[in-house]
Amino acid sequence: MAHTHCDDKECKHDAQPSGKEDLQRKMMEFQMLRKQVAQAQNTLQAIDGQVGELEKNSESISAIREVKQGTEIMASIVPGVMVPATIGETSSLLLTTGAGTVVKKSVQETIGIIAEQIKELGAYREVLSQQLDGLMEQAQMLEHEIERLRNNVQIPKR
Repeated sequence: MAHTHCDDKECKHDAQPSGKEDLQRKMMEFQMLRKQVAQAQNTLQAIDGQVGELEKNSESISAIREVKQGTEIMASIVPGVMVPATIGETSSLLLTTGAGTVVKKSVQETIGIIAEQIKELGAYREVLSQQLDGLMEQAQMLEHEIERLRNNVQIPKR
């Protein structure tokens, strides 16, 4: 049975949202997409920073091979605090693995561990970059849809 008359001001027999409601919904979606894009971009920047730091670490570790035993250095004991130290053995390094655990690794093994971390970050970056491309494509399509709805609804642009 078709409903053709409504006395109640709140009557919503029409299941389709109005053009204005649809426009508002699309604009909210667009704002959420913009936030997701910004978050993805920030994460990509953080990954790039981590990769750069790991690459510098790898270079520094590789350079330790050239340091002679007995060389005086300044060793960081906490960020911003150093202590004078003398280089002993340079063929192996001590790596923290978490929970207070330290393991002995060769310079080459340590460089390999860092290379693996860089590789993993690169793979994650690639996935995130593809997701960002998809989000940007969605945002662009939504932007066109919003423009079309604005033209149909005749709401002034901000």
